[in-house]
Amino acid sequence: MNRPFGQDVDQSANRSGTGSDNAAWTSGLLRDLGDPSRRFRFRVESVWQSLLRCLKEEQDFGRPALWAPVVLIAGIAGYFFLPNEPAAIAFYASAALAAGVAWRLATTGRSYAGAACLFLFLSGMAAAKHETDRDLAPRIDGTLFASVIGTLERVEPAKRNRLRLTVRPIAIEGLAEAALPARIRVSARRNAGQLRPGTTVSFRARLQPPSGPVYPGGFDFSRSAYFDRRGAGGFVIGSVSVVPKAQTEQAGLAVLQASIERFRTAFADRIAASLPGQKGTIAQALIVGQRQAIPEAVAEDLRIAGLAHILAISGLHMVLLTGSVFWVTRALLALSPRLALDWPVKKWAAGIALLAGLGYLLISGASVATQRAFIMVAVAFFAVFLDRPALTMRTLAVAAFVVALIYPHTVMGPSFQMSFLAACALIGLSEWVTARLPARVDAAASLPVRVWGGIRLYALGLLVTSFLAGAATGPVAAYHFHTLAPLGLLGNLLAMPIVGLVIMPMGLMACLAIPFGLDLPFFWLMGIGIQSVTSLAHWVAGLSEGVEYTGLIPLLTPVLAAAGLLWMTIWRTGLRWAGLGFIALGLSVAPLASVPDVLVSRTGEAIAVRPASGPVSILRKGTAAFEARIWLRAHADNRSERDRSLADGVACDSNGCTYNLPVGPIGQTAATQVIALSLEREAMWEDCHRADILVTRHRVPDFCPRPSVVLDRNRLERTGAVSISFDEEGRPLVTPARGKSTRPWHDPTPFLDQAQRPGMP
Repeated sequence: MNRPFGQDVDQSANRSGTGSDNAAWTSGLLRDLGDPSRRFRFRVESVWQSLLRCLKEEQDFGRPALWAPVVLIAGIAGYFFLPNEPAAIAFYASAALAAGVAWRLATTGRSYAGAACLFLFLSGMAAAKHETDRDLAPRIDGTLFASVIGTLERVEPAKRNRLRLTVRPIAIEGLAEAALPARIRVSARRNAGQLRPGTTVSFRARLQPPSGPVYPGGFDFSRSAYFDRRGAGGFVIGSVSVVPKAQTEQAGLAVLQASIERFRTAFADRIAASLPGQKGTIAQALIVGQRQAIPEAVAEDLRIAGLAHILAISGLHMVLLTGSVFWVTRALLALSPRLALDWPVKKWAAGIALLAGLGYLLISGASVATQRAFIMVAVAFFAVFLDRPALTMRTLAVAAFVVALIYPHTVMGPSFQMSFLAACALIGLSEWVTARLPARVDAAASLPVRVWGGIRLYALGLLVTSFLAGAATGPVAAYHFHTLAPLGLLGNLLAMPIVGLVIMPMGLMACLAIPFGLDLPFFWLMGIGIQSVTSLAHWVAGLSEGVEYTGLIPLLTPVLAAAGLLWMTIWRTGLRWAGLGFIALGLSVAPLASVPDVLVSRTGEAIAVRPASGPVSILRKGTAAFEARIWLRAHADNRSERDRSLADGVACDSNGCTYNLPVGPIGQTAATQVIALSLEREAMWEDCHRADILVTRHRVPDFCPRPSVVLDRNRLERTGAVSISFDEEGRPLVTPARGKSTRPWHDPTPFLDQAQRPGMP
């Protein structure tokens, strides 16, 4: 009997014939399965049917809709990876066309998922392009020594008894009004007088354009400065003077912002007076978001111990604050039986907690990370208003969608990526546990038994959540910061109870007690908690010494790891386990990153050299500490940027430095590339005759004969930082940080009107 394979299987559900018919059907199926080709087709058909059943079940759960913010974010990321700036109309027209196709397919009853995804992807690109056009502002195009008059927007304490000032310029010497940056940021010595936001100040400063990546492929600082509308940075020469009775016109929003900043500055001063020293700087970071004054050694200990997240006012702090206010408010309202029975006290508590979160947002400086955290908390409390579960994957998806639309550029930063991945992992775990382990409360148990059970449950929850959050954010942290927290689980397990039960509650009580002058005891207790956490971080960091830096890893690693995590947490059926394949693939390519042999700073004042055998050496003369620190991490080198061994093999004098780098074919006698760093013009002519690679902060004349690679001021201004690798024949391969990119954050000049170009008289 000839029949299509699987026909009897499909008709078996309707078969109700005699026993002989059933026997014939069974023998036919066995014969089919005995044929290898038919057996393979049977397995493929079974897998396909299982896949369709899983997709149908996921659709019944409404899970496919959770991919909407993921596709939107992918479109935003796609925009930022474009090599050249596109036209806005291309995105708007394409998105409108995709929306029309999706609507047409939906109205005719056909599947419109593909067209909807295309619309979301193009909408993400359009949103990013709109933000880029909106934030376009002038910036200076080179080093500038000038007198500045401007309005103080923000005053923040910084390291080494300095201040970091954010200024909205009114006039800059040598620049036309149309060429003024929207704001600049400078470092200044602490004045004897008080500098308050909203006042008009004058000073003389050395200004530079915002810096780009420290190495090709690294984090682009010029992009973050662009979306902050900062067109210059530098330091004040001399002191800052307050302009008396300056007549400056300010809009209502600017006046409100200045009032909030003055309040924050006064708040920070009160914290410093109550908690002097290192504990006060950390308290300022936790309450008002001022982190610049924290000593680098303390920040590094917290980072290695996996506790750096407590310094950034984001989801953790917002949840601790609003959650505490919500719980206390609801408990107090529930003390009245009439209120508890007749009125929605839960919604009242949610509203009060939301107002507390808004106040914390304003006091903390309203950074993008804090705004994102507030949006997530607001979405959760609005779910309470609507009698919906507050912490679900849908809530997280709505928050991610809103944040990505309002601040598209943040999706490229580690803060957005790590916070949402951690939240996604934790909510996914919560959904999985809730579906399988329903909560049980033994009302007959004694109070000590219930208390001990609660403590054990809290410890277990802290252990699991710390591990899961660390695993979810580890690849992103390794890519952006080249660091891992190998003992982060231990650090969080020891420190987070102190943060949640001592530091944040005492900080909240201190803030409430300030108007009554009773804040000192609470700040004292908060300081004890801070000291305990920093001591624990130092101890855990010491245990991790030598294994905390990962070096460069390819972009594919965090992308695949994030895709795997999203796949495992968004889907609820057996489809989720395919995400393990994405994660495994991402981790497998992590060691494949190409590490350059030479790195050159954008200013031409420092060079990092990595010989084939041996540690990194750095050519510099007392500068580029920031670049050196990042270069060492990128090379998985755990030495400090001040380590004297960084000068091994480097010959320096007052005019510059040289280094002989062995390169050449593998297995043969290595040739030597002479790398020269010329700091003074007097050394340039000599280096032109002996160096193979010449780097200088000056302009090199055209008749420089010997060097095969010349990186002078002219070229570095176009390329930014540069990496150099040598092929098997010893030929240098130069990779610029900017390449041929024409994005506005690298140079906004071509995108500005001719009359607004910086430097115009």
